[in-house]
Amino acid sequence: MKKTMLWLLMALMLMLGVAAAEDVVEVRFTVYSGAGEIVQPDYPDLASQIGEGLTQDDFVITYATNQAGSVYMTVDETTGQLTMSETLNYPQWMNVFITYTPKVEGVGVKTVFSCEVYAGARLTSITLGSKSLVLGMDHKCSVQVTVNSSRVINHLELDYDDSVVDVALEGREYTTSHQFMNITPKGVGETTITVRGYNGVSAQVKVKVGLAPTELTFAQDVYYCYEGEPISLGIRLGEEGVEYAEDFSSVKVNGNHAGYDYFSNGSPLGLFCAEKWGTYLIDVTTYNGFWKRVTVKVYEKKAAADLKISPEVIRAGGDAVEVVAYDAEGQSFAGMKFAVTKGQEIASIQGNKLTATGVGDVEVTMYNYDGTTCVRTFHVESYPTEILHNADNLILEIGETFDVEVWFDQGELPYGIGILENGWSEQNMQVASVQGNRVIAQAPGQSKFFIRADKLWAEFTVTVLDGDKAVSVKIPEAPLHAGKSYQLHVRDKTGKIYPATFAINYYCPYAEVTEYGYLTAKMSGTVSLSVKLDDGRTMRLEDIPIAQYPQWLQHDAVVMYKSQRGWISVNSDVGVIPNEELTFSVANGNILAIEYGQIIPKRTGTTTVTVTSVRTGVSTTFTVEVISDNSTLYIGTTTLHVANGSEMYLPTVYDDNGREVAMNWVITHNNPGEGNPDASGFAVAGDVISCHWPTASCEVTGTRRGGSQKVKVTVYGYQLPETIVMEPEQLWLKVGEKKTLTISTQEPGTKIAYTFWMSEPEGVVQMADFVEGRSNTIYGAAEGVALVAAVLENDAIAVSLVTVYDPNKRLPGDANGDGLVNIYDPLLVMQYAAGWNVLINGHQGDVDADGRTGLKDAILIFQHDSGLDVELRQYIPAP
Repeated sequence: MKKTMLWLLMALMLMLGVAAAEDVVEVRFTVYSGAGEIVQPDYPDLASQIGEGLTQDDFVITYATNQAGSVYMTVDETTGQLTMSETLNYPQWMNVFITYTPKVEGVGVKTVFSCEVYAGARLTSITLGSKSLVLGMDHKCSVQVTVNSSRVINHLELDYDDSVVDVALEGREYTTSHQFMNITPKGVGETTITVRGYNGVSAQVKVKVGLAPTELTFAQDVYYCYEGEPISLGIRLGEEGVEYAEDFSSVKVNGNHAGYDYFSNGSPLGLFCAEKWGTYLIDVTTYNGFWKRVTVKVYEKKAAADLKISPEVIRAGGDAVEVVAYDAEGQSFAGMKFAVTKGQEIASIQGNKLTATGVGDVEVTMYNYDGTTCVRTFHVESYPTEILHNADNLILEIGETFDVEVWFDQGELPYGIGILENGWSEQNMQVASVQGNRVIAQAPGQSKFFIRADKLWAEFTVTVLDGDKAVSVKIPEAPLHAGKSYQLHVRDKTGKIYPATFAINYYCPYAEVTEYGYLTAKMSGTVSLSVKLDDGRTMRLEDIPIAQYPQWLQHDAVVMYKSQRGWISVNSDVGVIPNEELTFSVANGNILAIEYGQIIPKRTGTTTVTVTSVRTGVSTTFTVEVISDNSTLYIGTTTLHVANGSEMYLPTVYDDNGREVAMNWVITHNNPGEGNPDASGFAVAGDVISCHWPTASCEVTGTRRGGSQKVKVTVYGYQLPETIVMEPEQLWLKVGEKKTLTISTQEPGTKIAYTFWMSEPEGVVQMADFVEGRSNTIYGAAEGVALVAAVLENDAIAVSLVTVYDPNKRLPGDANGDGLVNIYDPLLVMQYAAGWNVLINGHQGDVDADGRTGLKDAILIFQHDSGLDVELRQYIPAP
């Protein structure tokens, strides 16, 4: 009412002014301010607009607010100085009226001008997402601009060199805590962008604009340096002398994204320095896609007192050996600078790898970081070029043995010599085996043996002739049947059994075997056995197959549409049985047919199908019902709300028998939404719809698969808020009591549609995990303190502290523990608060649940005892 009267008064004043003068010019301007601030606006000189030749001195100028006794703003009547309320938390529009009353006779004009004041919480800080940027001419970027609260007046001004960049702010200007500053390069150069608020609070970002890199190269592929010493990597981006953008989209050191930390000026164009020795792989990528890797080997700052080689013998023509440096304490470390200073004709060194090509002495020198050197001489020995042996064309009979002797054409090797056998007989038995350097003939056939010594190889052939000692093991059936046991024997040609020991070659869950050859097959797979005869001969039985066959079959009843086809999947005690191991029989072939395990409906009706295992003959029978495709479709909801940037399942469709119906979904009507650069704000993939624009809407049509029936769903997009709050922030519940928690947001244009709820610890309160809307009813389940949280799809979260107490155990306000709340309880609390030596019944006197028992609690208990509507809460200590 007051506001209406003020506006009427203002209109009357304006009318009076117009009546006294032919031309009255209205001037409106805006002033921005914050809570608790005092502002002296720079009011414009309006006298000349009232009449030609008039000045401010011709008028009495007074200032007033748009309502008397405003709680938001006061104005000095003579100076126009504005003082904002300290408690102004939310943005408010207010007016200041400037009245020009003439001092001079004959100037019959009295004019009221209006100044708009927009004020909210105080702006105290502006934070930018970057402090410095290096951009190419084709490299646009956005920097987030954040103010201290979404309740401040986010009216910002920009100051920059417009010959270098163009800058524009994107986002809500007034009531959001952040917006984006879009930067577009215009010319090569440097500038500082200043973002300044209405009260002078500001932030800056330095911007350097250069040309886009045309290449990315290093002066060399591998660099060497000592720990703690910087080294230049010689990066080139293009032609020398041309100003290039030095912004690298990725700098990794050994895969770590914080690779900039290793460079002196935070850029790969600076000096690389590592404090710890090791090998560093540096991957650098420019913003326009050039990538290059360079290796830096960083060495310890130690002086070598001795040099050794590993292995301890170096041989001409052999593998390279490693030269290892040792400090004065005998600790080994990697040296950086080695050289062959004598004997260069027979040896060379690369890094710390020493390779010899001739026999003789080699002098190796290590140059220490402090300028000293360490010199050692190593002798290069000759290297064998051929392995010699006495086993050429070896012919043995079963049971015979032969000792193989091995030597070299020159020199010796410090390595062991191995003989590797290869070759099998028709009885799946090794033709011969090796024990040390002894060859044992075991079965008829021929086998090639290999002798290995370091890099040298030699071979010989063993031919084993048949004799009276030839033996074999017969496998009872193939494959073995899981669940059955078999006795295996080693026999010769006459059937005589030879004593032998059986064992499984390696861990195998498919079978077990005893020492005496009693094999139990357990499950499908293969098993390999080792057999050792008492005379020392050995044999191997490789990959004996085991199959697991069903003892029962199972298949559930099937209901399907006439237009459908479906595969039969038969379960059993050994898992799903392949259809090729089954036979199918249909009771009524007019209703359906089965081809290769697939059900093909012919007409509606019910029949039975019998499935039989071809392995064991067990069978099962199940019912198949073929129903019409023309049943009525039902859908749970025809309206969906999907958050921008998220996705949701489309509603499930059922037929009139309550069965789920498969649908094909497409967008049929589309409203992309205001300002959407794309043609559509939604996308459908299968039965999932995703939203890409908050104000978009669409109609999605589902068509029955294999049919023509359709259903339609209307989908609306919305924007989730970035911050939410929960009310109340603290809640007290009795065990068994229900109350409601509600979430809200101060961000206009946003919506809360679906919320996920959780509580910690569990068991204190009960509630729905998922709620459509803003509210959730919670139920006090057990005494305790729980933190209840509501989370949106974009991870915005709000919390409330809920205290649950049992009124049967605790009576809030019963400070003396007599089971009653009366006048004696507040008296006791006042004595306790005054420091008297009295006892309080636990936390029963803390009825405002602030963790302290004091005078405020005594007053609340007294008011409750007097019959006032006062809630006495119960404090429960948090765990």
